[in-house]
Amino acid sequence: MKIRSIRPFKSQKPYHRLFIEHGVVIAIGLAVFLVDNAELVHYIYPKAFLLVWATFKAIFFLHDTIRRIVAFLREKSNYFDFIKFVGVSVMLIVGSFSVDYWCLYRVEAASFTGISPEQALPLQLFQFAYFSICTFVTVGFGDVVPVTVSAKYMVLLEMCLSFISIILIVSNFSNFKEAVGK
Repeated sequence: MKIRSIRPFKSQKPYHRLFIEHGVVIAIGLAVFLVDNAELVHYIYPKAFLLVWATFKAIFFLHDTIRRIVAFLREKSNYFDFIKFVGVSVMLIVGSFSVDYWCLYRVEAASFTGISPEQALPLQLFQFAYFSICTFVTVGFGDVVPVTVSAKYMVLLEMCLSFISIILIVSNFSNFKEAVGK
């Protein structure tokens, strides 16, 4: 598979395009979910849509991240710019899965234990952001636990994405750079 070359970030606002592209993908999923969740359809449809959309986002984020890393390597970009890019990408992935977990919880509260339905919305969002960060860095304290198959599937998506994007790409940066340079 040939990976299309792009210029990493040559604008004055280097991460503006990254935020827009990934933000649009996150916003579309959230908007369609909220419309679907308006109690107009059976609860299985929003859940199925959410799982399909989360899978699409994970594939999109992975493909886009690899594409941008290849562009960084071809342009012989500054290593610190690369690290900033990885940080922004991680933030977008964690934010995206936080929203996905919250949406799944809204459809089926039994999906997670450790989250109280009486909590205010900002606290619930914080709890899912915390859970997403713990999942991404593979800590998993166990205070928030996925229970249903749907929740476990979404956690598995985030774990796979974090493994590929952090462990394989960042820790093998020099090997990856040599491979692309050939």
